[in-house]
Amino acid sequence: AHYLFNLMNVDDEDVDKIKYYEFAPSATTDAIALETAAARSLQSVVKIDDFDAIIDESWGKVVGAGRRNAIGVLHSPRHYGQWGIKLYAVSKYHRDYVESNYGKVDGVLYNAILEELYHKSSDKEDFLLFLSRITPEKGASVFVKACVEARVKCVVAGEDGLFAPDQQYVRSVRDYAVRHDIAWLGQVPFDVKVDLMGRAKAVVVMPQPPYVEVFGMWGLEVMQCGTPIITNLNGGMYELVGSQSTHEGLIMGRGAIFTVNPSSSHDLARAMQLVDSLSKRFSNPIDSRVVTAQYLREVEKLINGSEGDAQ
Repeated sequence: AHYLFNLMNVDDEDVDKIKYYEFAPSATTDAIALETAAARSLQSVVKIDDFDAIIDESWGKVVGAGRRNAIGVLHSPRHYGQWGIKLYAVSKYHRDYVESNYGKVDGVLYNAILEELYHKSSDKEDFLLFLSRITPEKGASVFVKACVEARVKCVVAGEDGLFAPDQQYVRSVRDYAVRHDIAWLGQVPFDVKVDLMGRAKAVVVMPQPPYVEVFGMWGLEVMQCGTPIITNLNGGMYELVGSQSTHEGLIMGRGAIFTVNPSSSHDLARAMQLVDSLSKRFSNPIDSRVVTAQYLREVEKLINGSEGDAQ
């Protein structure tokens, strides 16, 4: 629900000419309608035709659709259309999901983070952290119930205001957490978020169907802080973690534990109790330099008019 359009001419030395347009719609706003209005606003001040290449990451491909110099990156299983451009998923799970339910995509372009913004903590503290939007689809209620079952110290942090439209749900989870001595921080600044990820014993996000976490940027952030993750198989995070093994119905990977049943607080509680047995020797599985090189290759293809898919 948060859109940032960033357009710039890479040959322009005047970086002040970069134009940013930011839109934060309410829960009732149609995302593609909002983007269409935003695109009109953009095109009134920026000549889209002057760009050599366009990477359109909007839901509705409102800038790139029909342009020979554009590719589209999908970020949701729901928003798929025939826009007359090459379309890329953000994980293999995402690609398979879209092709099974909607239509063809041309390849996979992973997301990445700027690794230098994150840091590892040498001393882990004895708490498990939920760090995501406080919404039903992110599994906050499953987390707090599992904390009580596992009898472990837990902290809840994440957007509990504008981008958590179901405030009744937020109050319900918060009241439950407070009654059971689970620390509630709500929305925190970026530097506090990084500090929490570095100090936590593990970070937990439990995507709940029908919502699908097609990639999960949060997992890369957490791994870059040297912290294990606990999640489930409902999304693309599984493919990023190697050396999987099964332990009492849970799937153990490189710095990660996966539950099979997304809604089971009992399974999550068992996973919480196994965190200490995970190998601490792991790192961010997606290097931003590799991802940047992938995007550059795709941009070169657009400019040169060559064919080929991202792998």
